[in-house]
Amino acid sequence: MKVRYGPRAAVCEGLGRGVAPAGRVASDRDSIHEIDPLTEVPWLPPGYEPLLRSTLAVLEADERVRAAWIHGSIARGDADEASDLDVMTAVVDSELQDFGKEWRSRLSAITPTVMARQSFGTNGSWLSITPGALRFDHWVEPVSQVANSSVRDRHVLFDRDQLDKTVPLPLESPPTSILKLNELRAWASDCLALQPHSRGLLSLECTHTLRWILYMAMVELNRPLPTTGLKQWSRKLTDAQRTVFESLPTDDPDPTRAELDDLLGPIEVADARPDLGRALVAPEGYIRGLFLPDLSRDEQFQRLSEEFLALHLYLTVILHREDWLLGVEGVYSLRRLLHEFFLAGINRPSTPDALSWEQRLDPSRRAELMSLPTGSAAKDAVIHDHRVIKEVFTRVARSELGDQYPTELEQVVEAHIREAAMEP
Repeated sequence: MKVRYGPRAAVCEGLGRGVAPAGRVASDRDSIHEIDPLTEVPWLPPGYEPLLRSTLAVLEADERVRAAWIHGSIARGDADEASDLDVMTAVVDSELQDFGKEWRSRLSAITPTVMARQSFGTNGSWLSITPGALRFDHWVEPVSQVANSSVRDRHVLFDRDQLDKTVPLPLESPPTSILKLNELRAWASDCLALQPHSRGLLSLECTHTLRWILYMAMVELNRPLPTTGLKQWSRKLTDAQRTVFESLPTDDPDPTRAELDDLLGPIEVADARPDLGRALVAPEGYIRGLFLPDLSRDEQFQRLSEEFLALHLYLTVILHREDWLLGVEGVYSLRRLLHEFFLAGINRPSTPDALSWEQRLDPSRRAELMSLPTGSAAKDAVIHDHRVIKEVFTRVARSELGDQYPTELEQVVEAHIREAAMEP
Protein backbone atom coordinates (compact mmCIF):
# COMPACT_ATOMS: atom_id res chain seq x y z
CA MET A 1 0.00 0.00 0.00
CA LYS A 2 1.37 3.41 -0.96
CA VAL A 3 0.05 6.79 0.04
CA ARG A 4 0.45 10.01 -1.90
CA TYR A 5 0.77 12.98 0.39
CA GLY A 6 -0.84 16.16 -0.80
CA PRO A 7 -0.57 19.71 0.52
CA ARG A 8 -0.43 20.10 4.26
CA ALA A 9 -3.74 20.00 6.01
CA ALA A 10 -5.24 23.32 7.01
CA VAL A 11 -4.28 24.23 10.54
CA CYS A 12 -6.83 25.41 13.06
CA GLU A 13 -5.48 28.25 15.15
CA GLY A 14 -6.45 29.51 18.54
CA LEU A 15 -8.11 26.44 20.03
CA GLY A 16 -7.69 26.01 23.75
CA ARG A 17 -5.49 23.43 25.35
CA GLY A 18 -6.64 21.01 27.99
CA VAL A 19 -5.22 20.44 31.42
CA ALA A 20 -5.39 16.67 31.55
CA PRO A 21 -2.96 15.08 34.01
CA ALA A 22 0.41 13.83 32.80
CA GLY A 23 0.95 10.22 31.86
CA ARG A 24 -0.56 7.77 29.46
CA VAL A 25 -4.33 7.93 29.04
CA ALA A 26 -6.06 4.86 27.65
CA SER A 27 -8.51 5.61 24.87
CA ASP A 28 -10.90 3.77 22.61
CA ARG A 29 -10.87 6.73 20.24
CA ASP A 30 -10.56 5.85 16.56
CA SER A 31 -9.66 8.09 13.64
CA ILE A 32 -12.94 10.06 13.76
CA HIS A 33 -12.84 12.36 16.79
CA GLU A 34 -15.88 13.40 18.72
CA ILE A 35 -13.56 15.50 20.88
CA ASP A 36 -10.59 17.54 19.70
CA PRO A 37 -7.65 15.26 20.73
CA LEU A 38 -5.37 18.20 21.42
CA THR A 39 -7.59 19.43 24.27
CA GLU A 40 -6.41 16.39 26.22
CA VAL A 41 -2.69 17.05 25.68
CA PRO A 42 -1.24 18.17 29.05
CA TRP A 43 0.53 21.25 27.62
CA LEU A 44 2.28 22.26 24.41
CA PRO A 45 5.23 24.67 24.18
CA PRO A 46 4.55 27.85 22.19
CA GLY A 47 4.38 27.33 18.44
CA TYR A 48 3.90 23.57 18.47
CA GLU A 49 0.10 23.33 18.30
CA PRO A 50 -0.15 23.99 14.52
CA LEU A 51 2.67 21.51 13.90
CA LEU A 52 0.95 18.84 15.97
CA ARG A 53 -2.39 19.42 14.23
CA SER A 54 -0.76 19.04 10.83
CA THR A 55 1.03 15.88 12.02
CA LEU A 56 -2.22 14.42 13.29
CA ALA A 57 -4.01 15.12 9.99
CA VAL A 58 -1.30 13.41 7.90
CA LEU A 59 -0.92 10.38 10.13
CA GLU A 60 -4.65 9.77 10.53
CA ALA A 61 -5.08 9.82 6.75
CA ASP A 62 -2.75 6.81 6.47
CA GLU A 63 -4.50 3.56 7.42
CA ARG A 64 -1.14 1.85 7.95
CA VAL A 65 -0.71 3.98 11.06
CA ARG A 66 -2.77 2.20 13.69
CA ALA A 67 -2.02 4.51 16.59
CA ALA A 68 -0.06 7.66 17.40
CA TRP A 69 1.20 9.18 20.61
CA ILE A 70 3.18 12.10 21.96
CA HIS A 71 6.07 10.97 24.13
CA GLY A 72 8.82 12.68 26.08
CA SER A 73 8.36 15.70 28.31
CA ILE A 74 4.98 16.74 26.86
CA ALA A 75 3.53 13.30 27.58
CA ARG A 76 4.98 13.30 31.10
CA GLY A 77 3.55 16.75 31.79
CA ASP A 78 6.91 18.36 32.62
CA ALA A 79 7.48 20.27 29.37
CA ASP A 80 8.56 23.89 29.39
CA GLU A 81 8.94 26.57 26.72
CA ALA A 82 12.23 25.01 25.58
CA SER A 83 10.85 21.49 25.07
CA ASP A 84 10.46 19.86 21.67
CA LEU A 85 7.83 17.65 20.04
CA ASP A 86 8.31 13.89 19.97
CA VAL A 87 5.68 11.84 18.15
CA MET A 88 5.48 8.06 18.06
CA THR A 89 3.48 5.87 15.68
CA ALA A 90 2.65 2.18 15.45
CA VAL A 91 2.62 0.92 11.84
CA VAL A 92 1.32 -2.37 10.43
CA ASP A 93 4.30 -4.74 10.39
CA SER A 94 3.88 -5.87 6.78
CA GLU A 95 3.71 -2.24 5.58
CA LEU A 96 6.72 -0.97 7.52
CA GLN A 97 9.24 -1.17 4.67
CA ASP A 98 7.15 0.88 2.24
CA PHE A 99 6.13 3.24 5.02
CA GLY A 100 9.79 3.90 5.78
CA LYS A 101 10.61 4.69 2.16
CA GLU A 102 8.03 7.47 2.14
CA TRP A 103 9.33 9.28 5.21
CA ARG A 104 10.43 12.43 3.40
CA SER A 105 7.17 12.97 1.51
CA ARG A 106 5.28 12.35 4.75
CA LEU A 107 7.33 14.93 6.60
CA SER A 108 6.99 17.41 3.74
CA ALA A 109 3.22 17.03 3.93
CA ILE A 110 3.36 17.98 7.59
CA THR A 111 5.81 20.89 7.58
CA PRO A 112 8.67 22.51 5.70
CA THR A 113 12.05 21.85 7.29
CA VAL A 114 15.58 23.23 7.30
CA MET A 115 16.98 19.92 8.55
CA ALA A 116 15.56 16.42 8.16
CA ARG A 117 17.17 13.01 8.24
CA GLN A 118 16.20 9.46 8.91
CA SER A 119 17.24 8.07 12.27
CA PHE A 120 17.47 4.67 13.88
CA GLY A 121 17.09 2.59 10.75
CA THR A 122 14.84 2.81 7.72
CA ASN A 123 11.37 2.40 9.22
CA GLY A 124 10.41 6.05 8.76
CA SER A 125 11.71 7.63 11.96
CA TRP A 126 13.22 11.09 11.58
CA LEU A 127 14.89 14.03 13.29
CA SER A 128 13.93 17.45 11.96
CA ILE A 129 13.99 21.20 12.53
CA THR A 130 11.44 23.58 11.00
CA PRO A 131 12.05 27.12 9.64
CA GLY A 132 10.65 28.38 12.96
CA ALA A 133 13.37 26.43 14.85
CA LEU A 134 10.85 23.92 16.18
CA ARG A 135 12.49 20.59 16.95
CA PHE A 136 10.26 17.75 15.70
CA ASP A 137 11.23 14.09 16.02
CA HIS A 138 9.20 11.07 14.92
CA TRP A 139 9.73 7.51 16.13
CA VAL A 140 8.13 4.58 14.28
CA GLU A 141 7.66 1.08 15.67
CA PRO A 142 5.82 -1.95 14.28
CA VAL A 143 2.48 -2.82 15.82
CA SER A 144 3.90 -6.13 17.04
CA GLN A 145 6.41 -4.35 19.30
CA VAL A 146 4.06 -1.96 21.09
CA ALA A 147 3.42 -4.35 23.98
CA ASN A 148 7.17 -4.73 24.57
CA SER A 149 8.23 -1.16 23.87
CA SER A 150 10.83 0.55 25.99
CA VAL A 151 9.06 3.88 25.39
CA ARG A 152 6.45 3.98 28.14
CA ASP A 153 5.73 7.67 28.75
CA ARG A 154 3.09 8.37 26.11
CA HIS A 155 -0.04 10.41 25.58
CA VAL A 156 -2.36 8.93 22.96
CA LEU A 157 -3.48 11.04 19.98
CA PHE A 158 -5.50 8.39 18.15
CA ASP A 159 -5.82 4.64 18.43
CA ARG A 160 -7.68 2.52 15.88
CA ASP A 161 -6.99 -0.85 17.50
CA GLN A 162 -6.82 -0.12 21.25
CA LEU A 163 -3.04 -0.51 21.14
CA ASP A 164 -2.60 2.09 23.85
CA LYS A 165 -3.94 -0.39 26.39
CA THR A 166 -1.01 -2.71 25.59
CA VAL A 167 1.76 -0.15 26.15
CA PRO A 168 3.76 -1.12 29.27
CA LEU A 169 3.09 1.15 32.22
CA PRO A 170 5.83 3.63 33.16
CA LEU A 171 8.41 2.16 35.50
CA GLU A 172 8.85 3.54 38.98
CA SER A 173 12.24 5.09 39.62
CA PRO A 174 14.46 2.41 41.15
CA PRO A 175 16.36 2.94 44.41
CA THR A 176 20.11 3.45 44.46
CA SER A 177 21.86 0.44 42.92
CA ILE A 178 25.07 -0.79 44.55
CA LEU A 179 25.74 -2.77 41.36
CA LYS A 180 25.54 0.43 39.29
CA LEU A 181 27.87 2.26 41.65
CA ASN A 182 30.37 -0.60 41.43
CA GLU A 183 30.18 -0.47 37.63
CA LEU A 184 30.94 3.27 37.77
CA ARG A 185 33.89 2.61 40.09
CA ALA A 186 35.27 0.05 37.65
CA TRP A 187 34.85 2.48 34.75
CA ALA A 188 36.66 5.20 36.67
CA SER A 189 39.45 2.73 37.51
CA ASP A 190 39.92 1.89 33.83
CA CYS A 191 39.86 5.54 32.81
CA LEU A 192 42.48 6.41 35.42
CA ALA A 193 44.66 3.55 34.12
CA LEU A 194 44.58 5.17 30.69
CA GLN A 195 45.28 8.67 31.98
CA PRO A 196 49.10 8.32 32.32
CA HIS A 197 49.30 7.19 28.70
CA SER A 198 47.11 10.05 27.48
CA ARG A 199 48.31 13.32 26.10
CA GLY A 200 46.48 16.35 24.79
CA LEU A 201 43.16 15.38 23.27
CA LEU A 202 42.92 11.97 24.90
CA SER A 203 43.67 13.50 28.29
CA LEU A 204 40.73 15.86 27.78
CA GLU A 205 38.57 12.86 26.87
CA CYS A 206 39.60 11.12 30.09
CA THR A 207 38.76 14.25 32.08
CA HIS A 208 35.33 14.44 30.48
CA THR A 209 34.69 10.74 31.12
CA LEU A 210 35.60 11.11 34.81
CA ARG A 211 33.21 14.07 35.05
CA TRP A 212 30.50 11.95 33.40
CA ILE A 213 31.13 9.11 35.88
CA LEU A 214 30.95 11.56 38.81
CA TYR A 215 27.66 12.95 37.50
CA MET A 216 26.18 9.48 37.03
CA ALA A 217 27.29 8.46 40.54
CA MET A 218 25.69 11.56 42.07
CA VAL A 219 22.45 10.89 40.20
CA GLU A 220 22.49 7.24 41.28
CA LEU A 221 22.90 8.23 44.92
CA ASN A 222 19.96 10.64 44.60
CA ARG A 223 17.51 7.92 43.55
CA PRO A 224 14.61 7.49 43.46
CA LEU A 225 14.09 10.40 41.09
CA PRO A 226 11.21 11.50 38.85
CA THR A 227 11.64 10.62 35.18
CA THR A 228 13.13 13.51 33.22
CA GLY A 229 14.84 13.91 29.88
CA LEU A 230 18.60 13.99 29.34
CA LYS A 231 18.51 17.76 28.77
CA GLN A 232 17.16 18.30 32.31
CA TRP A 233 20.78 17.93 33.35
CA SER A 234 21.06 19.80 36.64
CA ARG A 235 17.60 18.93 37.94
CA LYS A 236 18.94 15.50 38.90
CA LEU A 237 21.54 17.05 41.27
CA THR A 238 21.18 18.55 44.73
CA ASP A 239 22.16 22.20 45.17
CA ALA A 240 25.36 21.11 46.93
CA GLN A 241 26.27 18.66 44.17
CA ARG A 242 25.62 21.31 41.54
CA THR A 243 27.91 23.76 43.35
CA VAL A 244 30.67 21.14 43.46
CA PHE A 245 30.28 20.32 39.79
CA GLU A 246 30.30 23.95 38.72
CA SER A 247 33.65 24.41 40.49
CA LEU A 248 35.42 21.52 38.72
CA PRO A 249 37.77 22.32 35.81
CA THR A 250 37.13 20.66 32.47
CA ASP A 251 40.80 20.35 31.50
CA ASP A 252 42.31 18.75 34.62
CA PRO A 253 41.25 15.29 35.84
CA ASP A 254 42.71 15.50 39.34
CA PRO A 255 39.96 17.54 41.10
CA THR A 256 37.29 15.28 39.61
CA ARG A 257 39.18 12.20 40.75
CA ALA A 258 39.34 13.64 44.26
CA GLU A 259 35.55 14.14 44.25
CA LEU A 260 35.07 10.57 43.05
CA ASP A 261 37.27 9.30 45.87
CA ASP A 262 35.19 11.27 48.38
CA LEU A 263 31.91 10.06 46.92
CA LEU A 264 32.66 6.39 46.22
CA GLY A 265 35.72 5.71 48.35
CA PRO A 266 39.32 5.61 47.07
CA ILE A 267 39.39 4.26 43.52
CA GLU A 268 42.26 1.95 42.72
CA VAL A 269 43.81 2.26 39.27
CA ALA A 270 43.39 -0.86 37.15
CA ASP A 271 46.55 -2.96 36.84
CA ALA A 272 46.17 -3.86 33.16
CA ARG A 273 45.80 -1.12 30.59
CA PRO A 274 42.14 -1.32 29.54
CA ASP A 275 40.56 -0.92 26.14
CA LEU A 276 40.93 2.60 24.76
CA GLY A 277 37.16 2.91 24.52
CA ARG A 278 36.96 3.15 28.32
CA ALA A 279 38.27 6.71 28.02
CA LEU A 280 35.30 7.72 25.86
CA VAL A 281 31.71 8.27 26.97
CA ALA A 282 30.34 7.75 23.46
CA PRO A 283 32.02 5.47 20.89
CA GLU A 284 33.57 7.15 17.89
CA GLY A 285 31.67 7.31 14.63
CA TYR A 286 28.17 7.65 16.09
CA ILE A 287 25.79 10.58 16.10
CA ARG A 288 22.08 10.40 16.94
CA GLY A 289 20.68 7.40 15.09
CA LEU A 290 23.55 7.14 12.57
CA PHE A 291 26.81 5.21 12.25
CA LEU A 292 29.02 7.53 10.23
CA PRO A 293 31.45 4.96 8.74
CA ASP A 294 28.49 3.51 6.80
CA LEU A 295 28.33 6.78 4.83
CA SER A 296 30.52 8.25 2.14
CA ARG A 297 33.01 10.95 3.06
CA ASP A 298 30.79 13.75 1.71
CA GLU A 299 27.71 12.31 3.40
CA GLN A 300 29.59 12.26 6.69
CA PHE A 301 30.51 15.92 6.24
CA GLN A 302 26.88 16.78 5.50
CA ARG A 303 25.41 14.87 8.43
CA LEU A 304 28.03 16.15 10.85
CA SER A 305 27.34 19.74 9.79
CA GLU A 306 23.61 19.28 10.32
CA GLU A 307 24.16 17.58 13.66
CA PHE A 308 26.53 20.31 14.81
CA LEU A 309 23.99 23.04 14.07
CA ALA A 310 21.16 21.01 15.60
CA LEU A 311 23.15 20.64 18.84
CA HIS A 312 24.19 24.30 18.71
CA LEU A 313 20.46 25.09 18.73
CA TYR A 314 20.27 23.49 22.19
CA LEU A 315 22.00 26.63 23.44
CA THR A 316 18.48 28.09 23.52
CA VAL A 317 17.43 25.29 25.90
CA ILE A 318 20.46 25.96 28.09
CA LEU A 319 19.69 29.68 28.24
CA HIS A 320 16.00 29.16 29.00
CA ARG A 321 16.71 26.69 31.82
CA GLU A 322 19.84 28.54 32.99
CA ASP A 323 21.55 25.18 33.16
CA TRP A 324 25.22 26.03 32.78
CA LEU A 325 26.34 22.47 33.51
CA LEU A 326 24.29 21.35 30.52
CA GLY A 327 26.04 24.15 28.66
CA VAL A 328 29.45 22.69 29.56
CA GLU A 329 28.30 19.30 28.26
CA GLY A 330 27.20 21.08 25.08
CA VAL A 331 30.68 22.55 24.66
CA TYR A 332 32.14 19.05 24.86
CA SER A 333 29.62 17.73 22.30
CA LEU A 334 30.47 20.48 19.81
CA ARG A 335 34.21 19.84 20.21
CA ARG A 336 33.58 16.14 19.66
CA LEU A 337 31.67 16.78 16.42
CA LEU A 338 34.54 18.90 15.08
CA HIS A 339 36.91 16.04 15.97
CA GLU A 340 34.59 13.63 14.12
CA PHE A 341 34.63 15.97 11.11
CA PHE A 342 38.42 15.86 11.02
CA LEU A 343 38.36 12.06 11.30
CA ALA A 344 35.89 11.80 8.42
CA GLY A 345 38.41 13.63 6.27
CA ILE A 346 41.11 11.00 6.86
CA ASN A 347 38.91 7.87 6.57
CA ARG A 348 39.01 7.08 10.30
CA PRO A 349 42.19 5.05 10.78
CA SER A 350 42.09 2.36 13.47
CA THR A 351 43.41 3.16 16.95
CA PRO A 352 45.13 0.24 18.71
CA ASP A 353 46.63 2.37 21.50
CA ALA A 354 46.61 5.80 23.11
CA LEU A 355 49.58 7.10 21.11
CA SER A 356 48.06 6.26 17.73
CA TRP A 357 44.70 7.70 18.85
CA GLU A 358 46.38 11.02 19.42
CA GLN A 359 48.46 11.00 16.25
CA ARG A 360 45.77 10.17 13.70
CA LEU A 361 45.28 13.87 13.10
CA ASP A 362 48.08 16.01 11.77
CA PRO A 363 49.69 18.50 14.18
CA SER A 364 47.73 21.49 12.86
CA ARG A 365 44.37 19.75 13.44
CA ARG A 366 45.41 18.64 16.92
CA ALA A 367 46.56 22.13 17.75
CA GLU A 368 43.27 23.60 16.52
CA LEU A 369 41.24 21.27 18.73
CA MET A 370 43.50 21.88 21.72
CA SER A 371 43.10 25.65 21.32
CA LEU A 372 39.32 25.47 21.73
CA PRO A 373 37.61 26.10 25.08
CA THR A 374 36.59 23.08 27.14
CA GLY A 375 33.77 24.76 29.01
CA SER A 376 33.05 26.66 32.21
CA ALA A 377 29.73 26.66 34.10
CA ALA A 378 28.75 30.31 33.75
CA LYS A 379 26.34 31.99 31.33
CA ASP A 380 28.80 34.25 29.52
CA ALA A 381 31.38 31.47 29.27
CA VAL A 382 28.86 28.99 27.86
CA ILE A 383 27.70 31.44 25.17
CA HIS A 384 31.26 32.42 24.30
CA ASP A 385 32.54 28.84 24.13
CA HIS A 386 29.68 27.63 21.94
CA ARG A 387 30.27 30.48 19.51
CA VAL A 388 34.04 30.06 19.36
CA ILE A 389 33.70 26.39 18.46
CA LYS A 390 30.90 27.13 16.03
CA GLU A 391 33.05 29.68 14.21
CA VAL A 392 35.84 27.12 13.72
CA PHE A 393 33.44 24.36 12.68
CA THR A 394 31.69 26.60 10.16
CA ARG A 395 34.99 27.59 8.54
CA VAL A 396 36.13 23.97 8.26
CA ALA A 397 32.76 22.65 7.06
CA ARG A 398 32.28 25.36 4.46
CA SER A 399 35.71 24.62 3.03
CA GLU A 400 34.70 20.97 2.49
CA LEU A 401 31.05 21.34 1.50
CA GLY A 402 31.03 24.59 -0.44
CA ASP A 403 27.48 25.42 -1.54
CA GLN A 404 26.25 22.15 0.01
CA TYR A 405 26.82 23.58 3.47
CA PRO A 406 23.42 23.88 5.30
CA THR A 407 23.28 27.68 5.23
CA GLU A 408 19.51 27.91 5.72
CA LEU A 409 19.70 25.74 8.85
CA GLU A 410 22.56 27.87 10.16
CA GLN A 411 20.56 31.07 9.65
CA VAL A 412 17.54 29.66 11.50
CA VAL A 413 19.67 28.42 14.39
CA GLU A 414 21.60 31.69 14.75
CA ALA A 415 18.42 33.79 14.66
CA HIS A 416 16.81 31.65 17.36
CA ILE A 417 19.91 31.82 19.58
CA ARG A 418 20.08 35.61 19.23
CA GLU A 419 16.43 35.82 20.27
CA ALA A 420 17.00 33.53 23.27
CA ALA A 421 20.05 35.52 24.34
CA MET A 422 18.11 38.78 23.79
CA GLU A 423 20.68 40.07 21.34
CA PRO A 424 20.00 42.25 18.27
